[in-house]
Amino acid sequence: MTIKKRFLMPLLAALLAAPAASADWQLPANRYNLPEDFTGMIVSMINWLLGFASLLAVLVIVYAGIVYTASSGDQDRVRDAKKAAKYAIMGLAMAGIAFATVRVIVITVLHE
Repeated sequence: MTIKKRFLMPLLAALLAAPAASADWQLPANRYNLPEDFTGMIVSMINWLLGFASLLAVLVIVYAGIVYTASSGDQDRVRDAKKAAKYAIMGLAMAGIAFATVRVIVITVLHE
């Protein structure tokens, strides 16, 4: 077992056990229209991050389209634009799958 695994495995176990230990934890005040419970806050953060990732993927697709259009037949720029668009579309698909997965977990496990 490498040093990284020796250090990261107990840390990961502690992070996974922390939500179970603090299941009754509540936010002190709702001044900023935050969710009332810890799991709602985590789900909101995940949704925000997935939305940001989706926005970033769309911006990369737009950028790749601009580079592709402005390449004037330069094969290297065309190849780079196609590769950027391909990876951005894959990232957008993964963000959509992750959003659906989070939604299914919230509905089935947390009964919201």
